[in-house]
This record gives sequence, structure tokens and C-alpha cells, in this order.
Amino acid sequence: MKSINIQYEKLVQDYLESLNTQLRGFSPSKELDFLETWTPDDNITYSILSIIECAYESELKELSIILNSKSKAEFNFKDLEQLTDKIAKINCNIVKENLKLNVYL
Repeated sequence: MKSINIQYEKLVQDYLESLNTQLRGFSPSKELDFLETWTPDDNITYSILSIIECAYESELKELSIILNSKSKAEFNFKDLEQLTDKIAKINCNIVKENLKLNVYL
């Protein structure tokens, strides 16, 4: 299975742009069809939780989510770990000033 990498800020931007062009179902690309019911939350931690829950419900095994420095500052890793402890293991790394979350479901 191909590894799924999500650029969080691009995903949110694509979602917001799709509000003007699509009536139902959000799907930024074929590999991200599992996000059809996802909507971004103003709280980045909860927004990422929702992505992970969609992936879990779609029986994905792993994905990576990359946050830029602005989003990284608003994100709470400890809260996400606690919220997902029954469905996922998450590692985080800093990559070129971005935060990369490796999620194993």
C-alpha cells in the first residue's frame, strides 16, 4: 500500500475552495477519498483527530500529516496522543521547520 502524506494546510485550503464548487463530498484526490466526510475544525488538534478517525474507520494502516510552523504552534501533541491512544500510535519529527506526524493505526 502506498504511503499517504497529507500537507495539512493545503488540505484545509482545498477544502475551503471546494465549498464554492462542490455540493457534497470532499475529496481532494483519489488517495484521500477516506476524507469525504471530514471537515476542518478551528482547533487544529481536533481537526487532525478527525483526519485520524476517518483513516481508522477506512481501515488505513498508516499516514503522515505535515504541519507548517504556524499550525505547529497551535497544535497540542500531548492532547492528540491522549485522544487517539486507543486507535493510533503517533510519532512526531521536525522536518525543515515543519512538524511531521507519523500515524500508525
